[in-house]
Amino acid sequence: SAMPQLVESGQWVILEGAQGDRVLAQPKQGTQLRMGKIKIPSEVILGQPLGATFRLEAGQWSRRRPIPSTDDVDETTQADGTNRYQSSEIAAQSMTAEAIAEMKKDLSPTEVAAAIAAQSATFEGKTAFSKQKYLLKKARKHAVQITLWPATLMGLCETYGKLSPAKISNLRFDHLVALLNVAAVRHGSRVLVLESCMGLVVGAIAQRLAGGGKIFSVYDKGVSDKILHQIGLTEEEKNVVWAFPLGALEQGDKHEFLQRPVHPGEPQDDAFEQRFARKTQGWEKRLAQFNDLQRDGVDSVVVALDSESQSAFLNGFLAAGMRLLRPGGTLGIYGPSLQPLACFQAAMRASTFSGLYTPPGDGAPQSFGFVNIRLEEFWLREYQVLPQRTHPMMNAQTNLVSGFLLSGVKIVGQVEASDDGGLSGVRDTPEAKRLCV
Repeated sequence: SAMPQLVESGQWVILEGAQGDRVLAQPKQGTQLRMGKIKIPSEVILGQPLGATFRLEAGQWSRRRPIPSTDDVDETTQADGTNRYQSSEIAAQSMTAEAIAEMKKDLSPTEVAAAIAAQSATFEGKTAFSKQKYLLKKARKHAVQITLWPATLMGLCETYGKLSPAKISNLRFDHLVALLNVAAVRHGSRVLVLESCMGLVVGAIAQRLAGGGKIFSVYDKGVSDKILHQIGLTEEEKNVVWAFPLGALEQGDKHEFLQRPVHPGEPQDDAFEQRFARKTQGWEKRLAQFNDLQRDGVDSVVVALDSESQSAFLNGFLAAGMRLLRPGGTLGIYGPSLQPLACFQAAMRASTFSGLYTPPGDGAPQSFGFVNIRLEEFWLREYQVLPQRTHPMMNAQTNLVSGFLLSGVKIVGQVEASDDGGLSGVRDTPEAKRLCV
Protein backbone atom coordinates (compact mmCIF):
# COMPACT_ATOMS: atom_id res chain seq x y z
CA SER A 1 0.00 0.00 0.00
CA ALA A 2 1.08 3.60 -0.62
CA MET A 3 2.83 5.44 2.18
CA PRO A 4 0.71 8.18 3.80
CA GLN A 5 1.64 11.75 2.99
CA LEU A 6 3.34 13.43 5.94
CA VAL A 7 2.94 17.10 6.85
CA GLU A 8 6.06 19.12 5.98
CA SER A 9 7.17 22.50 7.27
CA GLY A 10 5.59 25.30 5.23
CA GLN A 11 2.93 23.05 3.70
CA TRP A 12 -0.64 24.32 3.72
CA VAL A 13 -3.13 22.04 5.46
CA ILE A 14 -6.77 22.24 6.54
CA LEU A 15 -7.52 21.86 10.24
CA GLU A 16 -11.03 20.58 11.01
CA GLY A 17 -12.49 20.83 14.49
CA ALA A 18 -14.76 18.34 16.23
CA GLN A 19 -17.89 20.23 15.16
CA GLY A 20 -16.89 20.68 11.51
CA ASP A 21 -15.35 24.15 11.71
CA ARG A 22 -12.31 24.60 9.46
CA VAL A 23 -9.25 26.83 9.13
CA LEU A 24 -6.23 26.92 6.84
CA ALA A 25 -2.83 26.62 8.49
CA GLN A 26 0.82 26.59 7.47
CA PRO A 27 2.85 24.83 10.18
CA LYS A 28 6.47 25.86 10.59
CA GLN A 29 9.01 24.85 13.19
CA GLY A 30 8.75 26.95 16.36
CA THR A 31 5.36 28.51 15.55
CA GLN A 32 1.84 28.07 16.89
CA LEU A 33 -1.32 27.55 14.86
CA ARG A 34 -4.65 29.05 15.89
CA MET A 35 -8.15 27.69 15.46
CA GLY A 36 -10.47 30.10 17.21
CA LYS A 37 -9.32 30.14 20.84
CA ILE A 38 -7.34 26.93 20.42
CA LYS A 39 -3.55 27.12 20.05
CA ILE A 40 -1.71 24.18 18.51
CA PRO A 41 2.11 23.99 18.46
CA SER A 42 3.31 23.23 14.93
CA GLU A 43 5.49 20.42 16.31
CA VAL A 44 2.30 18.47 17.12
CA ILE A 45 1.43 17.97 13.45
CA LEU A 46 4.78 18.25 11.63
CA GLY A 47 5.80 14.83 10.33
CA GLN A 48 2.33 13.39 11.01
CA PRO A 49 0.19 11.77 8.29
CA LEU A 50 -2.67 13.67 6.68
CA GLY A 51 -6.00 12.38 7.97
CA ALA A 52 -4.72 11.98 11.54
CA THR A 53 -6.73 13.31 14.49
CA PHE A 54 -5.27 14.97 17.60
CA ARG A 55 -7.00 15.81 20.86
CA LEU A 56 -6.05 17.98 23.82
CA GLU A 57 -6.53 16.07 27.08
CA ALA A 58 -5.05 16.96 30.46
CA GLY A 59 -3.08 19.77 28.82
CA GLN A 60 -1.30 17.49 26.32
CA TRP A 61 -1.86 17.03 22.59
CA SER A 62 -1.87 13.40 21.47
CA ARG A 63 -3.06 11.40 18.51
CA ARG A 64 -6.49 9.84 19.04
CA ARG A 65 -9.30 8.18 17.15
CA PRO A 66 -11.86 10.80 16.06
CA ILE A 67 -15.13 10.97 17.98
CA PRO A 68 -17.81 9.45 15.72
CA SER A 69 -20.38 11.69 14.10
CA THR A 70 -24.01 11.56 15.16
CA ASP A 71 -24.71 10.28 11.63
CA ASP A 72 -22.94 7.04 12.58
CA VAL A 73 -25.53 6.13 15.23
CA ASP A 74 -27.34 2.88 14.39
CA GLU A 75 -31.10 3.08 14.68
CA THR A 76 -31.97 -0.59 14.17
CA THR A 77 -33.66 -1.02 17.54
CA GLN A 78 -35.63 1.30 19.74
CA ALA A 79 -35.95 1.02 23.50
CA ASP A 80 -38.93 2.20 25.47
CA GLY A 81 -39.16 5.93 25.73
CA THR A 82 -40.32 8.97 23.84
CA ASN A 83 -39.00 12.45 23.06
CA ARG A 84 -42.47 13.92 22.74
CA TYR A 85 -42.66 15.52 26.16
CA GLN A 86 -39.02 16.54 26.56
CA SER A 87 -38.55 20.04 27.96
CA SER A 88 -35.82 22.54 27.06
CA GLU A 89 -32.36 21.02 27.42
CA ILE A 90 -31.10 24.10 29.24
CA ALA A 91 -33.82 23.87 31.87
CA ALA A 92 -33.31 20.12 32.27
CA GLN A 93 -29.53 20.40 32.89
CA SER A 94 -28.43 21.01 36.48
CA MET A 95 -24.67 21.15 35.81
CA THR A 96 -23.21 24.66 35.37
CA ALA A 97 -20.85 25.78 32.61
CA GLU A 98 -18.11 26.37 35.21
CA ALA A 99 -18.38 22.79 36.46
CA ILE A 100 -18.17 21.45 32.91
CA ALA A 101 -15.09 23.56 32.18
CA GLU A 102 -13.41 22.22 35.34
CA MET A 103 -14.17 18.61 34.36
CA LYS A 104 -12.67 19.09 30.89
CA LYS A 105 -9.25 19.65 32.49
CA ASP A 106 -9.04 16.06 33.73
CA LEU A 107 -11.64 13.96 31.88
CA SER A 108 -11.90 12.79 28.29
CA PRO A 109 -14.74 14.15 26.08
CA THR A 110 -16.60 10.83 26.41
CA GLU A 111 -16.41 10.98 30.21
CA VAL A 112 -17.54 14.61 30.20
CA ALA A 113 -20.55 13.71 28.03
CA ALA A 114 -21.49 10.86 30.40
CA ALA A 115 -21.29 13.18 33.42
CA ILE A 116 -23.49 15.78 31.69
CA ALA A 117 -26.03 13.09 30.79
CA ALA A 118 -26.13 11.91 34.40
CA GLN A 119 -27.15 15.41 35.51
CA SER A 120 -29.86 15.77 32.86
CA ALA A 121 -33.44 15.36 34.09
CA THR A 122 -34.67 14.23 30.65
CA PHE A 123 -31.91 11.83 29.56
CA GLU A 124 -33.42 8.62 30.97
CA GLY A 125 -36.73 9.26 29.22
CA LYS A 126 -35.16 9.48 25.76
CA THR A 127 -35.19 6.68 23.18
CA ALA A 128 -32.08 4.52 22.77
CA PHE A 129 -31.22 6.26 19.52
CA SER A 130 -31.62 9.72 21.07
CA LYS A 131 -29.39 8.73 24.00
CA GLN A 132 -26.57 7.64 21.68
CA LYS A 133 -26.92 10.78 19.60
CA TYR A 134 -27.01 12.97 22.72
CA LEU A 135 -23.78 11.47 24.10
CA LEU A 136 -21.90 11.83 20.80
CA LYS A 137 -23.13 15.39 20.32
CA LYS A 138 -21.96 16.41 23.79
CA ALA A 139 -18.62 14.62 23.37
CA ARG A 140 -17.93 16.45 20.08
CA LYS A 141 -19.03 19.77 21.56
CA HIS A 142 -16.63 19.58 24.50
CA ALA A 143 -13.70 17.95 22.67
CA VAL A 144 -10.66 20.05 21.77
CA GLN A 145 -9.86 18.08 18.63
CA ILE A 146 -8.34 18.73 15.20
CA THR A 147 -8.10 16.55 12.10
CA LEU A 148 -5.51 17.20 9.37
CA TRP A 149 -6.69 17.33 5.76
CA PRO A 150 -4.74 18.13 2.59
CA ALA A 151 -5.36 21.50 0.93
CA THR A 152 -7.03 20.04 -2.17
CA LEU A 153 -9.22 22.00 -4.56
CA MET A 154 -12.39 20.58 -3.06
CA GLY A 155 -11.13 21.13 0.48
CA LEU A 156 -10.19 24.74 -0.25
CA CYS A 157 -13.58 25.42 -1.88
CA GLU A 158 -15.40 24.08 1.17
CA THR A 159 -13.11 25.81 3.66
CA TYR A 160 -13.33 29.25 2.04
CA GLY A 161 -17.05 28.64 1.51
CA LYS A 162 -17.45 28.38 5.30
CA LEU A 163 -14.94 31.04 6.33
CA SER A 164 -15.50 33.78 3.74
CA PRO A 165 -17.36 32.78 0.54
CA ALA A 166 -17.16 36.33 -0.85
CA LYS A 167 -13.37 35.95 -1.19
CA ILE A 168 -13.88 33.26 -3.84
CA SER A 169 -16.96 34.93 -5.40
CA ASN A 170 -19.22 32.28 -3.83
CA LEU A 171 -17.67 29.67 -6.12
CA ARG A 172 -18.58 26.17 -4.95
CA PHE A 173 -16.78 23.05 -6.09
CA ASP A 174 -19.65 22.01 -8.37
CA HIS A 175 -19.51 25.49 -9.96
CA LEU A 176 -15.78 25.07 -10.57
CA VAL A 177 -16.10 21.63 -12.12
CA ALA A 178 -18.93 22.77 -14.41
CA LEU A 179 -16.93 25.84 -15.49
CA LEU A 180 -13.90 23.74 -16.50
CA ASN A 181 -16.12 21.27 -18.34
CA VAL A 182 -18.03 23.82 -20.44
CA ALA A 183 -14.71 25.52 -21.26
CA ALA A 184 -13.32 22.16 -22.48
CA VAL A 185 -10.12 22.58 -20.44
CA ARG A 186 -7.81 19.60 -21.03
CA HIS A 187 -4.13 18.68 -21.26
CA GLY A 188 -2.49 20.83 -23.92
CA SER A 189 -5.12 23.61 -23.89
CA ARG A 190 -4.27 27.28 -24.14
CA VAL A 191 -6.56 29.15 -21.74
CA LEU A 192 -7.16 32.85 -21.13
CA VAL A 193 -8.44 33.43 -17.58
CA LEU A 194 -9.86 36.38 -15.67
CA GLU A 195 -10.99 35.63 -12.11
CA SER A 196 -11.52 37.19 -8.69
CA CYS A 197 -11.38 33.93 -6.72
CA MET A 198 -7.89 34.31 -5.19
CA GLY A 199 -6.31 32.04 -7.82
CA LEU A 200 -8.69 29.12 -7.27
CA VAL A 201 -9.72 28.87 -10.94
CA VAL A 202 -6.17 29.29 -12.25
CA GLY A 203 -4.95 26.58 -9.86
CA ALA A 204 -7.71 24.20 -10.94
CA ILE A 205 -6.85 24.72 -14.61
CA ALA A 206 -3.13 24.27 -13.92
CA GLN A 207 -3.82 20.92 -12.25
CA ARG A 208 -5.96 19.80 -15.18
CA LEU A 209 -3.31 20.84 -17.75
CA ALA A 210 -0.71 18.81 -15.80
CA GLY A 211 2.24 20.66 -17.31
CA GLY A 212 0.96 20.63 -20.90
CA GLY A 213 -0.52 23.78 -22.42
CA LYS A 214 -0.54 27.41 -21.31
CA ILE A 215 -2.54 29.61 -18.93
CA PHE A 216 -2.66 33.34 -19.64
CA SER A 217 -3.89 34.70 -16.31
CA VAL A 218 -5.17 38.28 -16.45
CA TYR A 219 -5.22 40.23 -13.19
CA ASP A 220 -6.08 43.69 -11.93
CA LYS A 221 -4.61 45.63 -9.02
CA GLY A 222 -5.70 44.45 -5.61
CA VAL A 223 -6.68 40.92 -6.70
CA SER A 224 -5.02 38.19 -4.63
CA ASP A 225 -3.78 34.82 -5.93
CA LYS A 226 -3.17 33.30 -2.49
CA ILE A 227 -4.99 30.02 -3.19
CA LEU A 228 -2.74 29.40 -6.19
CA HIS A 229 0.13 28.94 -3.71
CA GLN A 230 -1.93 27.00 -1.14
CA ILE A 231 -2.93 24.21 -3.53
CA GLY A 232 0.63 22.89 -3.67
CA LEU A 233 1.20 22.82 -7.43
CA THR A 234 4.28 21.05 -8.75
CA GLU A 235 6.95 23.08 -10.55
CA GLU A 236 5.76 21.60 -13.84
CA GLU A 237 2.22 22.79 -13.16
CA LYS A 238 3.38 26.24 -12.05
CA ASN A 239 5.43 26.78 -15.22
CA VAL A 240 2.33 26.81 -17.46
CA VAL A 241 0.95 29.95 -15.74
CA TRP A 242 1.84 33.41 -17.08
CA ALA A 243 0.19 36.37 -15.37
CA PHE A 244 -0.13 39.85 -16.86
CA PRO A 245 -2.28 42.93 -16.13
CA LEU A 246 -5.64 43.54 -17.77
CA GLY A 247 -4.38 46.85 -19.16
CA ALA A 248 -1.73 45.05 -21.24
CA LEU A 249 -4.45 42.93 -22.88
CA GLU A 250 -6.47 46.02 -23.76
CA GLN A 251 -3.62 48.39 -24.73
CA GLY A 252 -1.03 46.00 -26.12
CA ASP A 253 2.63 47.06 -26.23
CA LYS A 254 1.64 50.60 -25.30
CA HIS A 255 1.10 49.45 -21.71
CA GLU A 256 3.96 50.00 -19.28
CA PHE A 257 4.09 46.26 -18.52
CA LEU A 258 5.39 45.68 -22.07
CA GLN A 259 7.54 48.83 -22.38
CA ARG A 260 11.26 48.26 -22.82
CA PRO A 261 13.39 49.55 -19.92
CA VAL A 262 15.22 52.77 -20.86
CA HIS A 263 18.88 53.07 -19.99
CA PRO A 264 19.92 56.52 -18.71
CA GLY A 265 22.76 56.54 -21.23
CA GLU A 266 25.49 57.55 -18.84
CA PRO A 267 27.88 54.89 -17.50
CA GLN A 268 26.68 53.41 -14.20
CA ASP A 269 28.21 51.18 -11.56
CA ASP A 270 28.23 47.38 -11.95
CA ALA A 271 25.31 46.84 -9.56
CA PHE A 272 23.08 49.14 -11.64
CA GLU A 273 24.11 47.48 -14.90
CA GLN A 274 23.30 44.05 -13.48
CA ARG A 275 19.86 45.21 -12.34
CA PHE A 276 19.21 46.81 -15.72
CA ALA A 277 20.24 43.61 -17.49
CA ARG A 278 17.79 41.61 -15.36
CA LYS A 279 15.03 44.12 -16.14
CA THR A 280 15.77 43.81 -19.86
CA GLN A 281 15.68 40.01 -19.68
CA GLY A 282 12.36 40.17 -17.84
CA TRP A 283 10.94 42.50 -20.50
CA GLU A 284 12.09 40.17 -23.28
CA LYS A 285 10.34 37.23 -21.61
CA ARG A 286 7.14 39.22 -21.09
CA LEU A 287 7.15 40.43 -24.68
CA ALA A 288 7.76 36.89 -25.99
CA GLN A 289 4.84 35.54 -23.95
CA PHE A 290 2.55 38.35 -25.09
CA ASN A 291 3.52 37.88 -28.75
CA ASP A 292 2.84 34.16 -28.36
CA LEU A 293 -0.65 34.97 -27.07
CA GLN A 294 -1.35 37.41 -29.90
CA ARG A 295 0.04 35.10 -32.57
CA ASP A 296 -1.48 31.73 -31.62
CA GLY A 297 -4.57 32.73 -29.64
CA VAL A 298 -6.32 30.49 -27.11
CA ASP A 299 -8.62 27.47 -27.09
CA SER A 300 -10.75 28.63 -24.14
CA VAL A 301 -11.69 31.83 -22.35
CA VAL A 302 -12.65 31.35 -18.69
CA VAL A 303 -14.13 34.05 -16.48
CA ALA A 304 -15.13 33.82 -12.79
CA LEU A 305 -15.92 37.20 -11.23
CA ASP A 306 -18.01 38.61 -8.43
CA SER A 307 -20.79 41.07 -9.27
CA GLU A 308 -18.67 44.16 -8.65
CA SER A 309 -15.79 42.93 -10.81
CA GLN A 310 -18.16 41.92 -13.61
CA SER A 311 -19.42 45.46 -14.00
CA ALA A 312 -15.88 46.89 -13.82
CA PHE A 313 -13.82 44.53 -15.97
CA LEU A 314 -15.94 42.11 -18.00
CA ASN A 315 -16.77 44.32 -21.00
CA GLY A 316 -13.18 45.37 -21.66
CA PHE A 317 -11.79 41.90 -21.09
CA LEU A 318 -14.21 40.17 -23.47
CA ALA A 319 -13.78 42.82 -26.15
CA ALA A 320 -10.06 42.06 -26.22
CA GLY A 321 -10.25 38.35 -25.35
CA MET A 322 -12.74 37.32 -28.03
CA ARG A 323 -10.29 38.35 -30.75
CA LEU A 324 -7.84 35.78 -29.38
CA LEU A 325 -10.31 32.88 -29.10
CA ARG A 326 -9.80 30.44 -31.94
CA PRO A 327 -12.72 29.23 -34.09
CA GLY A 328 -14.28 26.29 -32.28
CA GLY A 329 -13.00 27.65 -28.97
CA THR A 330 -15.24 27.81 -25.92
CA LEU A 331 -16.26 30.67 -23.64
CA GLY A 332 -17.25 30.00 -20.02
CA ILE A 333 -18.34 32.77 -17.64
CA TYR A 334 -19.34 32.18 -14.00
CA GLY A 335 -21.02 34.82 -11.88
CA PRO A 336 -23.10 34.95 -8.69
CA SER A 337 -25.61 37.37 -10.28
CA LEU A 338 -28.01 36.65 -13.12
CA GLN A 339 -28.47 40.06 -14.73
CA PRO A 340 -24.97 40.71 -16.17
CA LEU A 341 -24.81 37.22 -17.70
CA ALA A 342 -28.35 37.50 -19.07
CA CYS A 343 -27.31 40.68 -20.89
CA PHE A 344 -24.33 38.94 -22.47
CA GLN A 345 -26.46 35.97 -23.42
CA ALA A 346 -28.92 38.25 -25.22
CA ALA A 347 -26.06 39.99 -27.04
CA MET A 348 -24.56 36.66 -28.13
CA ARG A 349 -27.91 35.41 -29.43
CA ALA A 350 -28.65 38.65 -31.25
CA SER A 351 -25.20 38.60 -32.88
CA THR A 352 -24.37 41.97 -31.37
CA PHE A 353 -21.63 40.40 -29.27
CA SER A 354 -19.39 39.62 -32.24
CA GLY A 355 -16.59 41.19 -34.20
CA LEU A 356 -13.71 40.42 -36.54
CA TYR A 357 -11.34 37.48 -36.21
CA THR A 358 -7.96 37.62 -37.94
CA PRO A 359 -6.46 34.14 -38.53
CA PRO A 360 -2.73 33.62 -37.91
CA GLY A 361 -0.57 34.51 -40.90
CA ASP A 362 -1.90 36.63 -43.72
CA GLY A 363 -5.53 35.51 -43.50
CA ALA A 364 -8.21 38.11 -44.11
CA PRO A 365 -10.35 39.22 -41.16
CA GLN A 366 -13.61 37.29 -40.79
CA SER A 367 -16.71 37.97 -38.75
CA PHE A 368 -17.46 35.63 -35.84
CA GLY A 369 -20.37 34.69 -33.61
CA PHE A 370 -21.45 31.98 -31.17
CA VAL A 371 -23.50 28.79 -31.18
CA ASN A 372 -24.59 26.42 -28.40
CA ILE A 373 -25.24 29.42 -26.16
CA ARG A 374 -26.40 28.31 -22.72
CA LEU A 375 -27.16 30.13 -19.48
CA GLU A 376 -27.42 27.66 -16.61
CA GLU A 377 -28.52 28.11 -13.03
CA PHE A 378 -26.99 26.09 -10.19
CA TRP A 379 -29.37 24.60 -7.65
CA LEU A 380 -28.04 22.68 -4.66
CA ARG A 381 -29.96 20.77 -2.01
CA GLU A 382 -27.99 18.61 0.40
CA TYR A 383 -29.58 15.42 1.68
CA GLN A 384 -28.95 13.35 4.76
CA VAL A 385 -28.80 9.75 3.53
CA LEU A 386 -29.15 7.35 6.48
CA PRO A 387 -31.27 4.25 7.17
CA GLN A 388 -34.86 5.34 7.95
CA ARG A 389 -33.69 8.97 8.18
CA THR A 390 -33.16 10.16 4.58
CA HIS A 391 -34.41 13.72 4.07
CA PRO A 392 -33.25 17.14 2.82
CA MET A 393 -30.99 19.03 5.18
CA MET A 394 -33.21 21.47 7.04
CA ASN A 395 -31.12 24.60 7.43
CA ALA A 396 -32.72 28.02 7.25
CA GLN A 397 -29.44 29.56 6.04
CA THR A 398 -29.08 27.21 3.06
CA ASN A 399 -28.81 29.14 -0.19
CA LEU A 400 -30.47 26.81 -2.69
CA VAL A 401 -29.80 28.91 -5.80
CA SER A 402 -26.31 30.35 -6.05
CA GLY A 403 -24.33 30.91 -9.21
CA PHE A 404 -24.93 31.11 -12.94
CA LEU A 405 -22.86 29.86 -15.88
CA LEU A 406 -22.89 31.30 -19.42
CA SER A 407 -21.16 29.34 -22.18
CA GLY A 408 -20.89 29.32 -25.95
CA VAL A 409 -18.77 28.06 -28.85
CA LYS A 410 -17.15 30.51 -31.24
CA ILE A 411 -17.66 30.14 -34.97
CA VAL A 412 -16.35 32.11 -37.93
CA GLY A 413 -18.69 33.31 -40.66
CA GLN A 414 -21.55 35.72 -41.33
CA VAL A 415 -23.99 35.44 -38.43
CA GLU A 416 -27.55 36.68 -38.14
CA ALA A 417 -30.05 36.74 -35.30
CA SER A 418 -32.55 33.88 -35.11
CA ASP A 419 -35.80 33.34 -33.28
CA ASP A 420 -34.79 30.03 -31.78
CA GLY A 421 -32.18 31.51 -29.45
CA GLY A 422 -29.21 30.27 -31.51
CA LEU A 423 -27.30 31.70 -34.45
CA SER A 424 -28.61 30.98 -37.93
CA GLY A 425 -27.46 32.06 -41.36
CA VAL A 426 -23.91 30.94 -40.69
CA ARG A 427 -21.76 30.82 -43.77
CA ASP A 428 -20.92 27.28 -44.90
CA THR A 429 -17.46 27.12 -43.40
CA PRO A 430 -15.92 23.86 -42.12
CA GLU A 431 -16.07 25.21 -38.58
CA ALA A 432 -19.76 26.02 -38.88
CA LYS A 433 -20.65 22.63 -40.37
CA ARG A 434 -18.76 20.84 -37.60
CA LEU A 435 -20.22 22.87 -34.72
CA CYS A 436 -23.84 23.15 -35.85
CA VAL A 437 -24.48 19.40 -36.15
